[in-house]
Amino acid sequence: MAGKLAKAYHVIIATALGATATLAVLGVHLAGLDRPAELLTLDSRFKHFSNAPQNEQIVHVDIDDRSIIELGWPFQRAALAGIIGTLRQAGAESVALDIILPEPQQTRYESAMTDLYSADTGRLLGDSAFGDNSARPVFDDMLLRQTIRSAGRVAIPMHVNPLPPAETKLETQVEEFLLANPDASFEAAHSAVFGDVAGDVRTAQFDVVRRSYLRHRGLAALDRFALDAQSIGECPVRRGMITPPLVTFAAASSRSGFVTFDPDDDGVVRRIPMLAGDERNTYPQFALALAAGMLAVDHGDYEIAADASSLTITCEDGFVRSVPLTPGGQMLINWMPEERSALGPLHIAAAKVAGIWQMSQRIADNTVRKRLMLLELISIGRSFPAETLEEAYWQIVDLDKQLNETYRLRLAGQIDRERAILFAPGNVPPAPDGLIQREAEIEKSMDELLGQFAKALADPAQLTAFLGGPEATQADRSKAADLLKRTGLVAKANASLAEELTKQMVELRGMVAGKLCIIGSVSTGAADFVPTPTNKRTPGVWVHSNILNTIVSGAFVRQTSTFTAVLVIVGAGLLVTLLAATRPILAAGPLTVLLAGAYGGLNAIVIFGRHSYWLPMVAPLAAMFASLLIVTAFRQLTEERAKRQIRSMFAHALSPALVDRLIEDPSIAKLGGERRELTFFFSDLAGF
Repeated sequence: MAGKLAKAYHVIIATALGATATLAVLGVHLAGLDRPAELLTLDSRFKHFSNAPQNEQIVHVDIDDRSIIELGWPFQRAALAGIIGTLRQAGAESVALDIILPEPQQTRYESAMTDLYSADTGRLLGDSAFGDNSARPVFDDMLLRQTIRSAGRVAIPMHVNPLPPAETKLETQVEEFLLANPDASFEAAHSAVFGDVAGDVRTAQFDVVRRSYLRHRGLAALDRFALDAQSIGECPVRRGMITPPLVTFAAASSRSGFVTFDPDDDGVVRRIPMLAGDERNTYPQFALALAAGMLAVDHGDYEIAADASSLTITCEDGFVRSVPLTPGGQMLINWMPEERSALGPLHIAAAKVAGIWQMSQRIADNTVRKRLMLLELISIGRSFPAETLEEAYWQIVDLDKQLNETYRLRLAGQIDRERAILFAPGNVPPAPDGLIQREAEIEKSMDELLGQFAKALADPAQLTAFLGGPEATQADRSKAADLLKRTGLVAKANASLAEELTKQMVELRGMVAGKLCIIGSVSTGAADFVPTPTNKRTPGVWVHSNILNTIVSGAFVRQTSTFTAVLVIVGAGLLVTLLAATRPILAAGPLTVLLAGAYGGLNAIVIFGRHSYWLPMVAPLAAMFASLLIVTAFRQLTEERAKRQIRSMFAHALSPALVDRLIEDPSIAKLGGERRELTFFFSDLAGF
């Protein structure tokens, strides 16, 4: 009896020690000290067990190394405009640009040799629009703005710096002035800060004022994307300094949001804040805005609302997508395993899409070259074999003059308009649409007349007469023959290009029609890489894709409550404590390993992999092994030591069965033994 009491006493002590170890692990967990290890196990679960589905409606247009080599970096915004326009022309439902574009791009110049109005075509054409040897200006920002507006459904992001530098006095003055005078010009803002100094005079702080002016104008253009303050509730919002896209792009875009990442303490991006902004406005995360747009395609217009625990997207037809949030207002991203992300979403090199745009540009350039060749051809004529050709000639001369003048007026009008859009919003002149249309009409008429010439001069007799008859010089004959040959080659080249263009557009349409195309950099030399659970260098645009996929699919990862985590940790620790306190030590260890393996597998494969719940992995396992270690150590120091002593004392004097009885109940081992009355019965002793 005393032995049983002693054994029960040891079990109680061992259980208390195991429970203490479990509570110690629980305290470490609640203090967050196990968080680094827990995050590593979470990363492993994302890599191998994530159930994030593949969204086939997302297509990546990657600015990869090949694209950088072929198109250069930074991209000319005209090329960016060409990519956007080509994608929309191929049927892309919408386009998202993972490039902020906060500053105007400087005007660049291209060779004028292929431009109809700036080439030297002998005595037929007069001076070019910019002088015979001048380059032709290209206004990339104007082309990109026009493409974004005409293409529609183009999203451009903003950036929110959570730790903004203190604004200077100049920036504050500009902001206050623009809040009171939203349509004020830059010159007016400059004068408000510096007095009567003209806005185009470079002062020491000129660039500060200019940058601040454009920034606050960009913010004003983003106001329409801000969320209603009453719909946000108690949801945490990141506040900071916003870097908006250039006002012309912000005003032309159909959607926007912030692209600021929020890594964990170890620098890995696992979650993303859903709301951020400055002191005046709150905006959705960029991928959240894109996801809402994708859901709206099937369910109608939407509204975004949030509270402390969730964010909801409510569509017109009653569809609701509820996004679970952490206490910090973040969404856990359901990262697609790397082996599956390599298979999709679909990735297209930006150079491939730009190549289609460049093909159409080559066709246009070839059309201009052909026109120039025909103009050069008719400029060497000496006589007209038919009255109709003479009439056509003088019509072309007149059209050329009109075209040069229209070109000058149209270009000047566009320059004035673009400058006003940026720096004088209250005095923006109308778009020169009439001049653009007139220019196209003149070109069409000129091409028709030049076509008549080319058809007539294809007859050797008429060509000879046109060049002056038998007296025509050999140089004129050779030049005319060469020009006619080259115009024929240009026509063939354009026919071949048009055929290839149609073929590639059909191929591209099959890849992007009805889908969201995200344009972003994945070049190995780019700075836009962040550590994620699936890769130490993940392109930022892929992060947005995973966020977008998580929201659209509804496959959210939810972190279990603190109460649930406590129950699991305590339950795991106490289970192993009882096992280690009551079972033989040699059996308790393997059983604990089996239990730990079963818990790890159940947690990773079922709870996380199938149901997308983030249940603690490290703390329950730590509680198991800490309890096993403490209880085993206690038993080794007490019970097992006593057993070894008894076995060493009686192993040579008593039978093994009696030794085992002594080990089970050491109290029966007394010096001198015991005196008892016993009755023995002997039977069947014959032959004994």
